[in-house]
Amino acid sequence: MRSQAKPDPNRRSERRVSLIFALTAALAALAAYGILIPSWAAFGDDPNFLWAYHRGGAAAYRPFMAWIREYGVFLYEWASPFLGETVMRWRIAALGLRWLSSVLYFITLRRAYPRRTGLIFSAGLLFLLYPGFSQQAVPVEFILHFFSLCCILASIAIHQSALNSSRRSLSALRMIAAGGLSLVGVFSCEYFIGLEIVRAVLVYRSLDADDAARTRFRRTAVSTLPFLAILALFLYWRLFRTSITYLEPVLLEELRADPLSAVIGLMTQAVGDLKTAFIDAFRLPLSTRLSGKSGLLGLLLTLVFSVLFYVVVRRFEAPGANEDADSERRSRDERWRMVGLGLFAGLVGGAPVWGAGLEMTLTLFWDRLTLSFAWGAALAAAAFLSEILRPRYRAVGLALLAAVPLGYQFQVQNRFRRDWELTRAAVWELKWRAPDLAPGTLLLFDRLPTGSLTDNSLNALVNWAYETPGAPEREAYKVFEIDNRRESLLTLRPESPVVHGAFQGVMSDAVIAVRSPSACLMLLRPSDRGLPFLSKTGRALLPIVSDPGKRVIPAADRPMTLPPFFADEPAHGWCFYYERAEAAADRGDWAEVLKLAREAEAHGLAASTAVELRSFLIAALVGGDPELAERYLAAAEAEEGVPAFFRPALEALDADSLSPEARRIWERGIAVPDSESS
Repeated sequence: MRSQAKPDPNRRSERRVSLIFALTAALAALAAYGILIPSWAAFGDDPNFLWAYHRGGAAAYRPFMAWIREYGVFLYEWASPFLGETVMRWRIAALGLRWLSSVLYFITLRRAYPRRTGLIFSAGLLFLLYPGFSQQAVPVEFILHFFSLCCILASIAIHQSALNSSRRSLSALRMIAAGGLSLVGVFSCEYFIGLEIVRAVLVYRSLDADDAARTRFRRTAVSTLPFLAILALFLYWRLFRTSITYLEPVLLEELRADPLSAVIGLMTQAVGDLKTAFIDAFRLPLSTRLSGKSGLLGLLLTLVFSVLFYVVVRRFEAPGANEDADSERRSRDERWRMVGLGLFAGLVGGAPVWGAGLEMTLTLFWDRLTLSFAWGAALAAAAFLSEILRPRYRAVGLALLAAVPLGYQFQVQNRFRRDWELTRAAVWELKWRAPDLAPGTLLLFDRLPTGSLTDNSLNALVNWAYETPGAPEREAYKVFEIDNRRESLLTLRPESPVVHGAFQGVMSDAVIAVRSPSACLMLLRPSDRGLPFLSKTGRALLPIVSDPGKRVIPAADRPMTLPPFFADEPAHGWCFYYERAEAAADRGDWAEVLKLAREAEAHGLAASTAVELRSFLIAALVGGDPELAERYLAAAEAEEGVPAFFRPALEALDADSLSPEARRIWERGIAVPDSESS
């Protein structure tokens, strides 16, 4: 009778430890990134991605992004029919991939360093919660990055398994699978190609330590060659054969022009970027101020997960938990080698950044480049901290190293939540102010509602918000941020054409918009140069743009649908009445403005700044309500610069049609120097 093979206790142990990490990482990911998911919508470039799909389905992604990711576009063509326009689905998918990448990170590193489980546990959690990258709230754009990362890490894990398999046929199949995943991961996105160099170290260390070093080296070299060939093929394609126009090989051009200066510049940038990713990124959680309920919740999460991480890390970091009898010297050498591996991974990981001449910072949008360094930064930080701490404090330190970034990432997601509230309010205020807009309107924002959206993204949201169902215009409107395009805008004249993307218009059809976090959206009239918080550039552009009354269509005579994440209209607060009053003022319907003023007062609503009272003041004067007009003017006089802002509109009134009491208030209102002379 044939005997059954006994289960490998080492394999069972590996699976058990990996499962513990996977569950712990899942809880951490949900706490850091998942609690506020229902409150989020579209940030960064996500509105552009979703709008592209909305207009043309999965096929629209190729013209939209093939110039950036010639092969990465396949992921969007495949996934978008399932994920659609629903941000929540993309968010869950991206979060799942990020979690999976941390699990694969843990598995591949633990196979390479089986005696350092506690350290790698902390490093894996830190990789998941890496504070240098703050854009988990931008899932549609970054789902490709985490997909590519998972493919490469899964390839390494399968590669390690293949070399340790006793069955040749199974080993060959695994190597084929590993090669396929590497091909997909490398060609999808260039951010993680440095891991193909790190692969050799992880594979070598995962081989049976009882084998001769020469044998392990030979097996590693032979099995790694196909993956290096894939990397070489990618580099050849990316440098010489691709149609991609994004991320040009700037470094090669600089080396040809001035080799010495290029090398010195490269070394300087490399040192600076490594400092940013390996040191400065970990300072971010310590510099974040905690305030309000969200701050307390973030602190509570940090404390709770500190305890959880400590319990788990302590189990593996405690002497004898899974340590052999190696001397402390060998343990120290191994930890320093892990620090070195992390730094090496940072150096090779930075190749795409430095090759393209990109500048990495920890500011929103540009911190995406830290993803290339996160693998090495997490490992180096955990290994270095483990080395410098005494054994009795090591588990505490490693637990805090991962828990503090968790609380920080929760705060980051909460900032996105607040930003979305402002963005949602701004779009709805625009809809209240302008139920419809004439096609060809250029909206020039003197400042964007938040820092988490670019003007390109807001452009997608505005076009989507004014789209006719079933017949979407490709780009009937355009949104520019004035400060972002100052130099080109100041060269234009009223008759100057404005062509950008698929949009075609003229400067005289532009409208300037202002939306600060503390005020309602304002569409400025040419006489509004005295607005106290209008920029110099906005003031210079006002004479050559349109009056909003000429571009706003007061009653929409066509059906329009809002994006799914704008479907629920906010409660009608002060800004609703202000925007509707401004729309009525465009038509000269002062009776409607006065009616809205009284309704707002009846609901106990008040303006956050007196500049929003101008149309209400004029309506009160014209409508014969001097008591209300007196209150509005007194509020204006209490704010610096507001009376001068009101003066042009007051001077345009027919004073002879006012009542004597209203005329006295009117005379007081115009008896101030205008903003040009003050």
